Amino acid sequence: MRRRAVSTRDALIRHPWAIGLMDSRSNPGLATLRHHDAVIGCLRSGGFTIAGAAHAFSVLDSYVYGFTLQEISLPFESSVGIEDLADSILEQMPRDEFPHLTEMIGHHALKPGYAYAAEFDIGLDLILDGLERQREIWVRPVTGCVHALRPHSCRSANHSSTRCPACSSTGRSPECGAQSATGWN
Repeated sequence: MRRRAVSTRDALIRHPWAIGLMDSRSNPGLATLRHHDAVIGCLRSGGFTIAGAAHAFSVLDSYVYGFTLQEISLPFESSVGIEDLADSILEQMPRDEFPHLTEMIGHHALKPGYAYAAEFDIGLDLILDGLERQREIWVRPVTGCVHALRPHSCRSANHSSTRCPACSSTGRSPECGAQSATGWN
């Protein structure tokens, strides 16, 4: 998924006109359908439920398209450009009214070696790490919980319940006999 995200971003930077066309056709071509099917297959083989794969696909594409759109729309192209823009903003901005923005510009964006493009990898790491953690939650068989994307096979209609460790929703009980992958029930 990392290679796919980086490759897609690189292609969209080379062809910025394509962002508006991505996934906008009501009759997508076979290449698009094959690509989507391959991505879903990769996520499924990586342990995602079908609903989890849909969520992962959506968040990854939203991040790649959104970051790239913002990146190509920014009024600078290099670290020199960001310095000029930041200096101009700082000159016009009442710093006492915007202390957090002032701090971010002065202590982060204007640091030597800062490149806005590097923010992409940081954000992608956060998303991929979060999806990996969420994948484990999505497969937990808890009824009545937004994290319950795979039903469990409880045959008992009347049993006490425990709580989902992710959201504290009421789940199934030890009496139902269905064990989750993580061992809580």
